[in-house]
Amino acid sequence: MKHLMFKSLLMVCAVLLTCATAANAAAVGRLTLVEGRVDLLKDGNLPAIAVKVDDAVGARDVIRTKSMSRAQITFIDNSTLTISPESRIAVEEFEFNAAQNKRSAVLKIFRGLALAVVNKIIKAEEPDFVVKTHTAIVGVRGTEFGIRLSPNSSTILNFKGVTQVGNIFPEVSRLFLKAFKVAYSFGWNNGSGRWVLLQAMQGTTVGLNLPPTKPFTITQEDQTQFMHQLTTNTTGRGNASQDLPKTAGGAYIPTSGPPAITTPGTPSTLNLLTTVTVPPTLTPTPQTPPPTPAATVLHSTTSTGISTGSPSDISSPSGSLSSP
Repeated sequence: MKHLMFKSLLMVCAVLLTCATAANAAAVGRLTLVEGRVDLLKDGNLPAIAVKVDDAVGARDVIRTKSMSRAQITFIDNSTLTISPESRIAVEEFEFNAAQNKRSAVLKIFRGLALAVVNKIIKAEEPDFVVKTHTAIVGVRGTEFGIRLSPNSSTILNFKGVTQVGNIFPEVSRLFLKAFKVAYSFGWNNGSGRWVLLQAMQGTTVGLNLPPTKPFTITQEDQTQFMHQLTTNTTGRGNASQDLPKTAGGAYIPTSGPPAITTPGTPSTLNLLTTVTVPPTLTPTPQTPPPTPAATVLHSTTSTGISTGSPSDISSPSGSLSSP
């Protein structure tokens, strides 16, 4: 009897160990920072599970941060992704072979802001770490870049290394992705305007169904501003946020007034001001009153032929006549 119980206990331990090993094998990263309310959708499905530091993240998992909350994922290749309050990201694919120095990672950002610090794989000649948004596709080998989403555009700020950015048109195919990678490897653009290469401290904005804008220069002030936004997400609420206006160098200008839209391909900014048109005050022009007409004396002729005026004055050819 004791032998049977011992055997059963060993089987239970073996099952638990197998499950734990499978869970660890499926993990592609762990949460190394959790502040506030952060939850995870396993395989992208409900229910949402509240997470804590050191919890595992697997392929196809979705991470969500609430207001005044943020999180950081450290992947098995030592790359990190930090996400701002009110953000949502998905790990669509993540494979890493340390022995062969091979990696294939695809992340999707649905809303908010994110900072990616990608560990460079020496043998990789093509971008093996890809980040997608609702308008853009970003490919890197090893770099540090920030992404900020707006309703109809994505702004990519490249702080270190080389980053390739293109528009994720609805008809994106495997052939285009291959061309995207080849272009990165050779550092050229085919002239279609569908992608640009960002050097260190350059940025671009990708509008909905529009090619990326020409790279603009970003400054240390821009980077500091983005890091502040990453902590607070004060620029807006996730994907409902609006673009901040930029200077000629692409710097964000904090403002509490109406939002601004940066026109694609130019650094100029069109401010959308909510104005109320007030008609000018009209001051009436004084007018000179018309002259008072002179008093008119009415004359009447009596039966005697004598013209009479007022009752008290009767004029005659020789002067005034006094009544007898």
